[in-house]
Amino acid sequence: MLEASLSEASLSEESLSEASFSEASLSEASFSEASLSEASFSEASLSEASFSEASLSEASFSEASLSEASFSEASLSEASLSEASFSEASLSEASFSEASLSEASLSEASFREASLSEASFSEASFSEASLSEASFSEASLSEASFSEASLSEESLSEASLSEESLSEASLSEASLSEAPLSEASLSEASLSEALQ
Repeated sequence: MLEASLSEASLSEESLSEASFSEASLSEASFSEASLSEASFSEASLSEASFSEASLSEASFSEASLSEASFSEASLSEASLSEASFSEASLSEASFSEASLSEASLSEASFREASLSEASFSEASFSEASLSEASFSEASLSEASFSEASLSEESLSEASLSEESLSEASLSEASLSEAPLSEASLSEASLSEALQ
């Protein structure tokens, strides 16, 4: 386990598969285009770090602090991100297929055009997040909260939405085909032009 401070370190394009950065301080570090499959960042401090275009399949970010981090165009398939904090992070065009983000804090994060298919977001918080054109196809969103989130033009086709809160969320032009909404809370939600 690496409990070192690597703030502002540049590890772009490096091959670091299976490396352990658990509990490390990596604020403002750059991992752009790095190969980090199965790497561990559990409980690491990664605020403002860059993982743009990085390969992070099966990596672990459980309980990591990722505020204002950038994951644009990164691949996080089957990654473990449970209880991680992504407040104000940029996740545009990232792929989270089959990733686990249960109880993650995603407040004010940007998921523009992100692929979140088959991912698990149980009890995750998307408050004030921007999810325009993101795809949640077949994702599990049980008890997730989308309070004041913007979900315009995203696809929730076949997503499991039982018991989640969409209060005050904007779902304009969203695709909700075959999405089960049993026990969902839609108080003050905007559903203008949503396709159901």
